[in-house]
Amino acid sequence: MAGEVSSASRTTELAAGDYKVAFRPGTWTPFAPKSSSYYEVSMIPKGDEPAAAISVESELSRGIFKEAPGAEPSKQIRAFVSGSGDTLLIEEVLPVAAQPRSNWILVKRHDGDLSHEYLLPPQRQVKASDGKNDIPRVTSVSDSEVSFHYSDGRKITTKVKDLVKK
Repeated sequence: MAGEVSSASRTTELAAGDYKVAFRPGTWTPFAPKSSSYYEVSMIPKGDEPAAAISVESELSRGIFKEAPGAEPSKQIRAFVSGSGDTLLIEEVLPVAAQPRSNWILVKRHDGDLSHEYLLPPQRQVKASDGKNDIPRVTSVSDSEVSFHYSDGRKITTKVKDLVKK
Protein backbone atom coordinates (compact mmCIF):
# COMPACT_ATOMS: atom_id res chain seq x y z
CA MET A 1 0.00 0.00 0.00
CA ALA A 2 1.51 3.33 -1.06
CA GLY A 3 1.30 6.39 1.17
CA GLU A 4 -0.47 9.68 0.52
CA VAL A 5 1.72 12.79 0.22
CA SER A 6 1.15 16.39 1.25
CA SER A 7 3.58 19.32 1.34
CA ALA A 8 3.48 22.20 3.77
CA SER A 9 6.24 24.81 3.57
CA ARG A 10 9.53 22.92 3.68
CA THR A 11 8.15 19.74 5.25
CA THR A 12 6.67 16.95 3.14
CA GLU A 13 4.38 14.57 5.02
CA LEU A 14 3.22 11.10 4.02
CA ALA A 15 0.59 8.92 5.66
CA ALA A 16 0.90 5.18 5.08
CA GLY A 17 -1.05 2.68 7.14
CA ASP A 18 -0.41 3.41 10.83
CA TYR A 19 2.72 5.42 9.96
CA LYS A 20 3.25 9.15 9.58
CA VAL A 21 6.42 10.15 7.72
CA ALA A 22 7.64 13.76 7.73
CA PHE A 23 10.54 14.69 5.42
CA ARG A 24 12.60 17.61 6.73
CA PRO A 25 15.05 18.97 4.13
CA GLY A 26 18.42 20.17 5.35
CA THR A 27 19.87 23.51 4.37
CA TRP A 28 22.47 23.81 1.66
CA THR A 29 25.13 26.34 0.70
CA PRO A 30 26.81 26.41 -2.72
CA PHE A 31 29.73 24.49 -1.21
CA ALA A 32 28.39 22.07 1.37
CA PRO A 33 25.34 21.08 3.39
CA LYS A 34 24.71 23.00 6.60
CA SER A 35 22.40 20.32 7.95
CA SER A 36 21.24 16.88 6.87
CA SER A 37 17.85 16.05 5.48
CA TYR A 38 15.97 13.49 7.54
CA TYR A 39 12.66 11.74 8.13
CA GLU A 40 10.65 11.73 11.33
CA VAL A 41 8.73 8.45 11.34
CA SER A 42 6.02 7.92 13.93
CA MET A 43 3.29 5.34 14.25
CA ILE A 44 -0.06 4.83 15.87
CA PRO A 45 0.47 2.28 18.65
CA LYS A 46 -1.19 -1.15 18.58
CA GLY A 47 -3.00 -2.28 21.72
CA ASP A 48 -1.05 -1.33 24.85
CA GLU A 49 2.12 -0.34 22.95
CA PRO A 50 3.40 3.17 23.59
CA ALA A 51 3.66 5.56 20.63
CA ALA A 52 6.94 5.04 18.77
CA ALA A 53 9.05 7.43 16.70
CA ILE A 54 12.44 7.43 15.00
CA SER A 55 14.56 9.92 13.02
CA VAL A 56 16.25 8.59 9.88
CA GLU A 57 18.79 10.41 7.71
CA SER A 58 17.83 10.92 4.06
CA GLU A 59 20.00 11.09 0.94
CA LEU A 60 17.76 13.84 -0.43
CA SER A 61 19.11 17.31 0.19
CA ARG A 62 18.19 20.81 -0.85
CA GLY A 63 21.29 20.75 -3.07
CA ILE A 64 19.81 17.89 -5.09
CA PHE A 65 16.66 19.92 -5.67
CA LYS A 66 18.69 22.94 -6.81
CA GLU A 67 20.43 20.67 -9.33
CA ALA A 68 17.09 19.38 -10.63
CA PRO A 69 14.78 22.37 -11.10
CA GLY A 70 11.13 21.41 -10.92
CA ALA A 71 11.80 18.36 -8.74
CA GLU A 72 9.61 18.48 -5.64
CA PRO A 73 10.15 16.33 -2.54
CA SER A 74 6.48 15.30 -2.67
CA LYS A 75 7.12 13.73 -6.10
CA GLN A 76 10.39 12.05 -5.10
CA ILE A 77 9.20 10.23 -1.96
CA ARG A 78 6.82 7.27 -1.65
CA ALA A 79 5.99 5.04 1.31
CA PHE A 80 4.78 1.43 1.36
CA VAL A 81 3.45 -0.61 4.30
CA SER A 82 3.37 -4.40 4.59
CA GLY A 83 0.07 -6.20 5.09
CA SER A 84 0.93 -6.83 8.76
CA GLY A 85 1.71 -3.14 9.31
CA ASP A 86 5.06 -4.04 10.88
CA THR A 87 7.21 -2.91 7.93
CA LEU A 88 7.42 0.49 6.24
CA LEU A 89 9.57 1.10 3.18
CA ILE A 90 10.44 4.67 2.18
CA GLU A 91 11.49 5.02 -1.46
CA GLU A 92 13.27 8.23 -2.40
CA VAL A 93 14.19 8.94 -6.00
CA LEU A 94 17.28 11.15 -6.17
CA PRO A 95 16.80 13.48 -9.15
CA VAL A 96 20.51 13.86 -9.86
CA ALA A 97 20.81 15.32 -13.36
CA ALA A 98 23.75 13.15 -14.40
CA GLN A 99 22.22 9.88 -13.24
CA PRO A 100 19.00 9.53 -11.23
CA ARG A 101 18.98 6.72 -8.67
CA SER A 102 16.81 5.49 -5.84
CA ASN A 103 17.37 4.94 -2.15
CA TRP A 104 15.25 2.62 0.03
CA ILE A 105 14.87 2.92 3.80
CA LEU A 106 13.24 0.04 5.68
CA VAL A 107 11.57 0.78 9.04
CA LYS A 108 10.51 -2.18 11.20
CA ARG A 109 8.29 -2.31 14.27
CA HIS A 110 9.55 -4.67 17.02
CA ASP A 111 7.73 -4.85 20.36
CA GLY A 112 6.53 -1.26 20.06
CA ASP A 113 9.92 0.16 19.00
CA LEU A 114 11.00 1.27 15.54
CA SER A 115 14.35 0.49 13.93
CA HIS A 116 15.65 1.14 10.44
CA GLU A 117 18.19 -0.03 7.90
CA TYR A 118 19.16 1.15 4.46
CA LEU A 119 18.58 -1.14 1.50
CA LEU A 120 20.61 -1.16 -1.69
CA PRO A 121 18.18 -1.08 -4.63
CA PRO A 122 19.42 -3.17 -7.57
CA GLN A 123 20.48 -0.68 -10.27
CA ARG A 124 20.37 -1.91 -13.85
CA GLN A 125 23.00 -0.73 -16.28
CA VAL A 126 20.51 -1.04 -19.12
CA LYS A 127 19.68 2.39 -20.45
CA ALA A 128 16.10 3.62 -20.25
CA SER A 129 14.49 5.51 -23.14
CA ASP A 130 15.98 8.79 -21.85
CA GLY A 131 19.53 7.35 -21.99
CA LYS A 132 19.91 7.08 -18.21
CA ASN A 133 20.27 3.96 -16.11
CA ASP A 134 16.97 2.28 -15.35
CA ILE A 135 16.11 2.60 -11.66
CA PRO A 136 13.77 0.20 -9.86
CA ARG A 137 10.42 1.48 -8.56
CA VAL A 138 8.81 -0.25 -5.59
CA THR A 139 5.36 -1.78 -6.10
CA SER A 140 4.87 -3.42 -2.68
CA VAL A 141 6.60 -4.59 0.49
CA SER A 142 6.02 -7.49 2.87
CA ASP A 143 7.81 -8.15 6.16
CA SER A 144 10.48 -10.14 4.30
CA GLU A 145 10.35 -9.12 0.61
CA VAL A 146 10.30 -6.07 -1.67
CA SER A 147 8.59 -6.16 -5.07
CA PHE A 148 9.62 -3.64 -7.70
CA HIS A 149 9.65 -3.07 -11.45
CA TYR A 150 11.79 -1.41 -14.09
CA SER A 151 10.57 0.88 -16.88
CA ASP A 152 10.24 -2.08 -19.25
CA GLY A 153 7.56 -3.51 -16.91
CA ARG A 154 9.67 -6.43 -15.67
CA LYS A 155 8.59 -7.20 -12.08
CA ILE A 156 10.98 -8.66 -9.52
CA THR A 157 10.55 -9.75 -5.90
CA THR A 158 13.66 -9.94 -3.72
CA LYS A 159 14.23 -10.88 -0.09
CA VAL A 160 14.93 -7.87 2.16
CA LYS A 161 17.98 -9.63 3.66
CA ASP A 162 19.58 -9.66 0.18
CA LEU A 163 19.17 -5.88 -0.16
CA VAL A 164 20.57 -4.70 3.20
CA LYS A 165 23.54 -2.33 2.78
CA LYS A 166 26.59 -3.86 4.38
